[in-house]
Amino acid sequence: MSSSQNTHRLNNRNEQLALGFTVEEMEKAWQRYVKDGMRNQAVLDLHDYFDFHRNRKSILEKFRNEVLSGRYKPKQPLTIRLEKKYGLTRRLSIPSIEDAIILQTLVEMIHPKVKEKQPSENSFYSRSHGFKPPNIKVENIGDYLWYVKWQKLSKKRFSFIPDFEWICITDIANYFDNIQFAQLRNVLSSTCELEEVILDLLFLILEGLSWRPDYLPLSGRGLPQVDFDAPRLLSHVFLFEIDQFLMDKNEDYFLRWVDDITIPTNSAEDAKNILRDLDELLMTRGLRLNSGKTVILSAKEAEKYLWQEDNEYIDTISKKHEEKQFKEKDLKTLKKKFSEFYRANRIGHWDKVLKRFFTIFGRLDSSWLEGKVPELIENLPQLRDSIFRYYSKLGASKKRFSQIKSFLASDHVVDDVSIFMAAKTLIDWKVKPTSRPISHIGDLGKQLSERKYTRRSDIYFISALWLLAKYSNAESLCECIVENKSLWRVSSYLSRQVAALYPVIKQESCFNEVYSELIHYGQTEALNVILNLKEIEGMSQLPKDIEMYVLHGAKKVIIYPFQKMILLNSIFASQISTTSKNNLYNKLVTRINDPLYQHQLSKLQN
Repeated sequence: MSSSQNTHRLNNRNEQLALGFTVEEMEKAWQRYVKDGMRNQAVLDLHDYFDFHRNRKSILEKFRNEVLSGRYKPKQPLTIRLEKKYGLTRRLSIPSIEDAIILQTLVEMIHPKVKEKQPSENSFYSRSHGFKPPNIKVENIGDYLWYVKWQKLSKKRFSFIPDFEWICITDIANYFDNIQFAQLRNVLSSTCELEEVILDLLFLILEGLSWRPDYLPLSGRGLPQVDFDAPRLLSHVFLFEIDQFLMDKNEDYFLRWVDDITIPTNSAEDAKNILRDLDELLMTRGLRLNSGKTVILSAKEAEKYLWQEDNEYIDTISKKHEEKQFKEKDLKTLKKKFSEFYRANRIGHWDKVLKRFFTIFGRLDSSWLEGKVPELIENLPQLRDSIFRYYSKLGASKKRFSQIKSFLASDHVVDDVSIFMAAKTLIDWKVKPTSRPISHIGDLGKQLSERKYTRRSDIYFISALWLLAKYSNAESLCECIVENKSLWRVSSYLSRQVAALYPVIKQESCFNEVYSELIHYGQTEALNVILNLKEIEGMSQLPKDIEMYVLHGAKKVIIYPFQKMILLNSIFASQISTTSKNNLYNKLVTRINDPLYQHQLSKLQN
């Protein structure tokens, strides 16, 4: 190939990228998906990526130039563990802002073609791109005999619904971990007819976000598990062949959410034949059905396996509560129903229904389930998110704090997500400034900052920063930071968290040491966070966008974000007029309902 042909080919690739990678398209990806996505990660950023948000126009222009010039390289993500069962964990990746936006921009370029080529309307992967059944909570798929209510669950309307007698429920074993990149690329190329340069960039990012220990070479297998649409979209396309098979084999009667598949049949024999052929088809892609999670159930068995009666009862109670018709006698019945449920044989989707019980007791502000928590939180990791939401809703108590503290200090904690969930629950509690829990939670923060814990997981250190910043003092926070500097000074993510605390520690002697370490180890992201906070402190007027940001929307604030409370330190230390500060204070006091935050805000205003 001549040099002129090479130049033409490169120019053509650049033009294809330029069509999607505009500042406007990347801005849409940030505003519509990435911003909320980063706020829903398993571990949160203490600065809420506000340094990026304020300066996003110029930063997005930089991202665009890097992509179009071929200089873009993915950054190492924060990789954390999530326990599935019995200490077995899944690796999750929290990407940098740059990688998240570029990946999501690619998804927006690919999505229309995916939607066009999707064989069936009965498979779903995302809540944010329209792939969602209209009248079902996707996370509760399987909680009902959905084939009885098919017309309510599917976008497709049928004039005749067969009276199915059997149902099979299955999923693909270790699906994300076993997807081969080479096969996935072939499927994307042939199915969606994507340009080569789009595929090149896409797989560059996927490889960059994939977890690998030490310096081992890439295995070429395993989609990174990121809490954004991109990996789910790709895994969705990879199963279009499965969708087509089920359309042909079962007349399009099935429901798929990523790799969870539910198929109604007329007999157990039909179910076995479908599962056999489905498994063999998957084997051609190096995949297998999960035999341990595959069941074939008669209608009667399915009612118990899916806990239909209990689900419908919880629906009734939830509706009564929403319509303010819930009475004292209903609470007595609810407790009785729960006791019967809890004593029953724990088959099928028992854990999913238990999550719903925690949700409804939380809405009722009932602490009746407290006694079950220690056993459940230790032995059933899939329930921890529901339990911590329940305790966040109930608020502070000596008993609940003791349980959370015991769990955090125990050897039952084998993952990272559980650590942060527990700490975030304590952060969300609304505690009076002079109450006893203040010192107890602050002491727990000091305990978690000890090397005994931080060498087990970096997330203990992050959790300690959050707890100490809210419930202790600047001196204790500095001790935690200095004692753990060997951790954060070599980590872009951890150093960001330390830098976000600049408004709290800037007057302390440790700040100069922190600043020096960040410069010495070249932690530019952390230095940008400090620069952003210093720029805010230098403001002579309060911009409308910053005011709206710290007011936290127009709706009632249930839990005011701790990151924004930290930012208020810099805003009230700025050069804006006393009148502007007073106006902001008057607006904030009507929105912030945490007594400790109210006390801190009063001190800032004075």
